[in-house]
Amino acid sequence: MSNPLDSQKFMIRKPLEEKLGEPQQGRMKVGSQIIRHLSKGIYSTPAMAIKELVSNAFDADAPEVRIETNPVSGSIIIHDTGIGMDYKDFDENFTYISRSSKEDKKTTDSGRPLIGKLGIGFIAVSELCDTMIISSAKKKSTTKFTAIIDFTKFKDSKNKDVEFSDISEFTLTNYQKENLDESYTHIELLGLTEGFKNKLRGISAKGIHEKISKNSFNDVVKEIWKTQSHINIAQKYGPYWEFVMHLASIIPVKYLDDGPIRKIANIDQSIIKPIKNMAGSFNFTVYLDDMELRKPYLFPTQNKIDNGEFTVLPFNDTFTASNGKKVSYIGYMYSQDGGILVDDWRGLIIRIKNTSIGIIDHSFLGYPYEGDTLYYKWTFGEIYVMEGLDDAMNVDRATFKTADPEYYEFAKSVHRKLKKEVFNSVQQRWHKRNKLEKEHLESVKMNWRKHSLSKTFSKPFDVLVEKRNFEIGPVKLDRKNQRLMINTINDVLTSFPARERTFLQDILVAVTIARERYPTNPIKQENLLYELLKELGEKYPKTKGRVKSKTSESN
Repeated sequence: MSNPLDSQKFMIRKPLEEKLGEPQQGRMKVGSQIIRHLSKGIYSTPAMAIKELVSNAFDADAPEVRIETNPVSGSIIIHDTGIGMDYKDFDENFTYISRSSKEDKKTTDSGRPLIGKLGIGFIAVSELCDTMIISSAKKKSTTKFTAIIDFTKFKDSKNKDVEFSDISEFTLTNYQKENLDESYTHIELLGLTEGFKNKLRGISAKGIHEKISKNSFNDVVKEIWKTQSHINIAQKYGPYWEFVMHLASIIPVKYLDDGPIRKIANIDQSIIKPIKNMAGSFNFTVYLDDMELRKPYLFPTQNKIDNGEFTVLPFNDTFTASNGKKVSYIGYMYSQDGGILVDDWRGLIIRIKNTSIGIIDHSFLGYPYEGDTLYYKWTFGEIYVMEGLDDAMNVDRATFKTADPEYYEFAKSVHRKLKKEVFNSVQQRWHKRNKLEKEHLESVKMNWRKHSLSKTFSKPFDVLVEKRNFEIGPVKLDRKNQRLMINTINDVLTSFPARERTFLQDILVAVTIARERYPTNPIKQENLLYELLKELGEKYPKTKGRVKSKTSESN
């Protein structure tokens, strides 16, 4: 067993100096609680790692970040116009991962809530590239610097048991700064992994090359939201656009002008306005390949607007956790009748200090009531934590410590509100819509039956739908008494699934009418049957999903 003092030896070293044009060598220093996460990769997607660099720019009070991808050369550039660093800042704050100077601050100089805490932003991208080059200049400083960090030794399997601090080397060089007012941070990621390069090229897992669209971000988002069928963004638009939309969803940028919920007469925009205003209040813009990124939500789709098949509810709570700390959150929940058509926009996003914690959660924080699982795919929500949960986050800032009392009670609060205010509302609206649609369909079907009988026999008929046994079959036509009888519990009908019985009834009605009208002429019998079935087929599509719900008027 190694001496515990050995693990602290890297904390004692000679600091960097203000030597102009002279390269200085050093190593990244990583707290023990982070080494384990780094060894297995702390982020599930490239967008989550890039988010950390964007968050650093946000914390640096940068008004603008520009990201440029170059999959051909295998590189990415992230440039921000924030307060920047000098060599002392780099040495004291960014070579010691998990010992960030942000830890005791809550806001930036401009008043933004500080996202970062452990200083893992730069190291987060080690799993995406071999080398990172950082150039930065701090306002009023007389020097600027360039540091080159080598991650290749850390990735070598023969070094898997070697301390990260012993193999993550960097070289820093200071230069004279000409403009004292200049400030920026410029990062280049070189030697991207093959998987990440393929994603940026737009090559899918199947090896199919997808042409990267030159349309604007807004155009692509609007095209996605026009879809009338279920889609997966990566499969339909390629992995590049999956990366773009994923990154836009998790960084602290503005919403689309019309998002996240369209301005519709029956939607109370006071639910959305404070959230949208907050997201847009930080004067922070991110460009990816010259496209301005916005949170890409644009609920509901036009067909849901037309049919009133959605609800938007406020979602907020404030409580004191068992550890005595206050937890407060605001947000909204959008739900609709039927599944949201884009996989990536189903579920729940938790945001702390305007940036997401992990990716969208399709389990709604492990929602415990099994009877409501049907509605997961029908629901999307965003929760902004205004106070609390800082200590409940894991070191990756992508997951929570589930045993933490603040998180545990936060999840319970969310689950109670989902059960009582969201999923119950969805269920009631769905049952009401089902009832309306069934009643409407039955009315259309009854009209078709009576019209078909009257047209065929030139006199009116009554139609009786009953649960009783007839002497002959599930459908019986009594021409003498001018009535058609349907036995809904006949063995022929009950042998079919319930959803198919109603259609089968009308096929049998058409067969009965044709047979009774031309009992000895099979050709005329067949022609009449086809005519009746054609008219029936024209009725059915017009009734399915077309009954507008009155519940939307009260939202």
